Amino acid sequence: MKEELFSKGLKKTLKKMCEMVNIDYDSIDFESDGWYHSATWTTKQERKFTKWLADKLIEDKKFRFDMLKEVYARNPPKKLMKKAAEQFAWCYGWATDWDNVDE
Repeated sequence: MKEELFSKGLKKTLKKMCEMVNIDYDSIDFESDGWYHSATWTTKQERKFTKWLADKLIEDKKFRFDMLKEVYARNPPKKLMKKAAEQFAWCYGWATDWDNVDE
């Protein structure tokens, strides 16, 4: 069950990813290999998600702690939180729809 698999922060993040591509969070089996191929997003959607995640990591201390633990719990550099968001999207984000690449 997803409730037991994920922390609150990760669940919120995955729900936002699903919302970005209009997919029901509960329809995705996050335990299956290649779950991130269940949907695709444009580069514009990926940038929008990455900005949301970076902003959330910067502004919400509880969320940041839940996602990153003690590593950057206090006053993290914004540049580093943006990198963390980009890294998350790169590693765990949906597959990119290369037929609809945004400039």
